[in-house]
Amino acid sequence: MKNLPIGMIDSGVGGLTVLKEAMHHLPNESFYYVADTAHCPYGSKSTHDIKQYVWQMIQFLLNKKIKLLVLACNTASAIFLKDLEKELSIPVIGVIQPGSQKAVTVTQNERIAVIATEATIQNGEYERSIKQLNADIQFKGLSCPTFVQLVESERYLLPSAQAEVDEVLSPLKDFEMDTLVLGCTHYPLLRPQIEQSIAKDVQIVDAGVESVEIIIQTLLHNKISRDITSTHPEVKFFTTGEKHGFEAIGKRWLNRKQMQVEQIEPGQLEGFVWKKK
Repeated sequence: MKNLPIGMIDSGVGGLTVLKEAMHHLPNESFYYVADTAHCPYGSKSTHDIKQYVWQMIQFLLNKKIKLLVLACNTASAIFLKDLEKELSIPVIGVIQPGSQKAVTVTQNERIAVIATEATIQNGEYERSIKQLNADIQFKGLSCPTFVQLVESERYLLPSAQAEVDEVLSPLKDFEMDTLVLGCTHYPLLRPQIEQSIAKDVQIVDAGVESVEIIIQTLLHNKISRDITSTHPEVKFFTTGEKHGFEAIGKRWLNRKQMQVEQIEPGQLEGFVWKKK
């Protein structure tokens, strides 16, 4: 059990921001990362469809044998985490609670904004999590429907990306927040543009990065940290869509010369149907 990999899933490349941090803090652990690029982005999709896509990726990973599952996707965490905690026999970690806890800890004026996908904002889990920790918090959620595609298409590397980010974030201008939560794991790739678009004294919380401490705590609590005397750890990548674009972004973001990427054929996911209420 200890030497099994940690499974991590996201709708696309965004979860690589979580993986990068996890690999840095847990260099002895193996990781299997699944990107559902065939169905990305999740933000505008129905709850039913998102659960089905995520369930298929989970079953794929369970068949590969993993010891812990990380939902490196805010949308999946908002919609599906509570169901999965009851359904799965291995620990499951989402990114919303860690991000909420950090934001409540660092805010000074009790005004917190969260930017995320439409599905995450509509679900309301961020607002519930934050206000459970501090009922006096003034909260504003803003959906940024174009941000995921901005990253997945690599348009975030173009100078024109700044104007697009400025326009999307303009509703936050009058909120007077002092803390902004990046409520989608794609958004850290846009961090330079986001920082330029908001007030300089606003603290940015990366929800995905904050989840890594929970991963570490969970490994220790369950006594499933990898045995460092075992074979060399491995990192494998799987994608449900075309793998070359994912591989290009992954190499650049993770600073890797090589990536072991396998494209999942649709037939490998057939028969995995989420039927729970």
